[in-house]
Order: sequence, then C-alpha cells, then structure tokens
Amino acid sequence: FNFYHGEIEFKAMSAMGYDVATLGNHDFDLGVDGFVAMQPHANWEWVSANYDVAGSAMAPFVKPYTIREAAGVKVGIFGAGVDFDRLVLASLHEGVTYSDPILAAKKTATHLRELGCDVVICLSHLGHRSRGDRPSDTAVGQEVPEIDIVLGGHSHTFLDEPEIIQRPSGGFT
Repeated sequence: FNFYHGEIEFKAMSAMGYDVATLGNHDFDLGVDGFVAMQPHANWEWVSANYDVAGSAMAPFVKPYTIREAAGVKVGIFGAGVDFDRLVLASLHEGVTYSDPILAAKKTATHLRELGCDVVICLSHLGHRSRGDRPSDTAVGQEVPEIDIVLGGHSHTFLDEPEIIQRPSGGFT
C-alpha cells in the first residue's frame, strides 16, 4: 500500500470479480484524493448509507445503495461505515461526513423493502461486536429487522460459520 497506494488491492479485487464494496477507514489513508485516484482500478460499485460524500470528490463513485437481481431475486445492498473519530484524521475525510449507521441502516433498509427488494444485505465496516458506545455488525442485525444478512469487516473477526442473531422484537438475521 505504501508504494502502490491501493492500486494492487483494487486490481486484485477487480480480478476476483467484486460486485459491490463499502467504505472502511483505510479507504481514507491517502485522503479523498487518494481514493479517487484509485477508482480507474475499481470495477465494482461503492455503497455507503451513513457517509455523506456529496461535498467531496468521492460523490461520483459512492452511493447509499444498489439493487441487483440474481435468479429472479431482487437484492438490495447498502453499506455502513465506522465512525471516523480516533480512526481517520479530519483532513483525510474532508467533505465526507459520518452519521449514525443504525439510523442510516433503518432508513435505507426500509427504503429498499419499499422498492420491492426480496433480500436486503448490509455490507458493514463497523466491527463484529460493539466496543464501548460504537455500533457494530451485531447491533445492526439486532436493531434493523429489514436486513436479512450483515457481511462485516473492520474487526477482522473470523467466524467458522455464520452467526444467527435473534432480534429482541423476534426474528433472526
């Protein structure tokens, strides 16, 4: 990364056939301009429902959600990113603002259901379990019943099998 600035990673992800990805704290390691410079190497869509990129050069590359169809199933996919506080210097995410990922997830997942999505997937870069007052993958799964699957990153937690999350209101993610 220090030498190629993410180019190798983006080319590898493109070669592996990534369709959709969400933003994480390391996507800002070289600032907004560094992220934008790597976009010619990214052959996938970027989604983030809780990062407002409208005031930045990232705006043409990141949207809150995308909808795909697979075998007749309409799939809504959105992203949720970690709080920048203590992780990303303000100068590196200039023009990008963070908002509560659980509130953004509720709003976006509900909207995707209203658009007729049969399945709603949250690509999360929050971390598997809560650390202090920070929202997590499990919190999103518990608190947003419109989500069917949370695919998480950030904490690099390896799971031997999917974790089934029971919601307080009933149902599972």
